[in-house]
Amino acid sequence: MCSIAGVIALKHQDSETVLDYAQLLGLFLQHRGHEWVGVAHSGGDFLEVEKLPGLISSMFGNAKLVGNMLKTEPQMMLMQTRFSTQGNSTKRNAQPHYSRPPTGIVALGSNGDIFDYFGARQGMQELGCQMISQNDSEILLHHILHHSERNPETYDQGIRHLMANLPASFSSWLATDDQVWLFRDPYGNRPLYWMIVGDCFIFASEDCALHGILNSRANQGHRDGLVDINQVLPGQIINIKLHGAIKTLTGFPAKSTLAHCTFEQIYFARPDSHVFGTPGETRNEQLCYQVLMEWNGNQPILTIPDDINSVVGCRYKLGKQLAVEAPAPGAECVISVPSSGDPAAQGFAHGSNLPFEIGLIRSHYVARTFISPGRGNRENLTAIKYQPVRDLFRKVQSVVVVDDSIVFGTTSQRLVRTLRAAGAKEIHLRISCPPIVAACRYGVDMESKGELIAATRSLDQITEHLGVNSLAYLSLDGLRSVIGEQINHHCLACWDKHFPIK
Repeated sequence: MCSIAGVIALKHQDSETVLDYAQLLGLFLQHRGHEWVGVAHSGGDFLEVEKLPGLISSMFGNAKLVGNMLKTEPQMMLMQTRFSTQGNSTKRNAQPHYSRPPTGIVALGSNGDIFDYFGARQGMQELGCQMISQNDSEILLHHILHHSERNPETYDQGIRHLMANLPASFSSWLATDDQVWLFRDPYGNRPLYWMIVGDCFIFASEDCALHGILNSRANQGHRDGLVDINQVLPGQIINIKLHGAIKTLTGFPAKSTLAHCTFEQIYFARPDSHVFGTPGETRNEQLCYQVLMEWNGNQPILTIPDDINSVVGCRYKLGKQLAVEAPAPGAECVISVPSSGDPAAQGFAHGSNLPFEIGLIRSHYVARTFISPGRGNRENLTAIKYQPVRDLFRKVQSVVVVDDSIVFGTTSQRLVRTLRAAGAKEIHLRISCPPIVAACRYGVDMESKGELIAATRSLDQITEHLGVNSLAYLSLDGLRSVIGEQINHHCLACWDKHFPIK
């Protein structure tokens, strides 16, 4: 799982403003990838690419690099933060990938994955394309260039060929020195949002990043009023010219049944995002919703429509449904595995009429363990990321621990040991999604990072392995009921092994 984001000036902007917007977008999307950050930037004459390992701060906190970027007077900055799927965590595999055809440098950043990466790679090599990485996004770039004859005037033709012929999940940007193409696979597997504000076209993998820009502008005194939050439609291509026009180009027809990633709502997306939960997306319209930046005296207020389903609201409902399906008689309180498990734990507590307590403290200086490379590294991070609140376990004997998912079981097993050592006598583990029995093929790297514990063990075996008194998952029917009518347009392959893009 990765993030993409970008700022393109529609009219000339101060270069520091462009850089500040890009940095803010990256900070709001850091949770989607923390191994590498890549930026493509241009003042209109030449596209340059920078890649650094680590967090957004590794790039925008580098005074020398920022100074060099500002010297080019950037009018557009396009980003990608990486969580490794295809290829190891190296600079060669980091995005954006780029090529230097005779017409000038072209770069691509993407969020997603190719269903049959090795088959697609071999196919491109047979066409004469030379690969330097083991990353899926490089294949997207070569596919587009090959099928557009490396001509910027026909890059949209290459993108259409990609959509029609390569089974893959992608929300992507393609850029030259003075224009950008945004495009999304016909299944709409990964989210991608955009808005126009302050004479800038701004896009991001999650809408919370766009809200961040609006709040920042409001604090600087801008009065933006009513702002449209749009999506790049499944199968759509949008072309943005630097200091120029925005055009919607013919892409490829969206599938009648989409494949929104359900794991976005369960784990990946920020709780304050609205992935796949807006009225516009239900109707498959470009405009998802409108936000209002208004003022109460000197205080800016961002107002979001009431009929939008937020990620945090979905997770709360999952926890409440879990309480109906798998109560824990005799439990004295509910605690979460913070922070992605917090909303579901609150839902479970309210659904069970049990108090919600703070039982684990999470260090915010340790990155998300699931998307960290290497099993040993994840286990070490878990050991220092969570610490128990020992005072709680002097007061209670039996606790319900709610987490969003179990993928490999390493984090859960370590946490149970930690809670036992802190004095927990009875631990009832509740998971707010069904057992994950199939490795994702669309950008959530599970298979190469460890054994899917639910794919090879029974519920009783997992319970014994983790060392808990009881274990229960949300049922697939329960998940369907919470998502509602939109569930038919969601990918459930992690749980039912049905891969819609193949």
